[in-house]
Amino acid sequence: MDSPKFLSIDEENISIAQALQYLREAGELPKLVQRVLRQHVLGQVMAETTIAVDEPAVEQAIVNFRIQNRLTNQEQFQQWLQSR
Repeated sequence: MDSPKFLSIDEENISIAQALQYLREAGELPKLVQRVLRQHVLGQVMAETTIAVDEPAVEQAIVNFRIQNRLTNQEQFQQWLQSR
């Protein structure tokens, strides 16, 4: 059975199995597995967690940040946001 296509480069398909083999050969597979596991665990925790947001406190924090960074002009602030 063929491994599902992972991506194509210049019309040449690379299977998931081949991509994993490349990662294994490059010594990157353990890092990838660790990152996938970390994201999976974080996703599970986030799905099980309810976070209460204090909207007035968030709004005040934004105002304080803008004042500290001299971003009180709305256009200037939008430009700063887009550059980040």
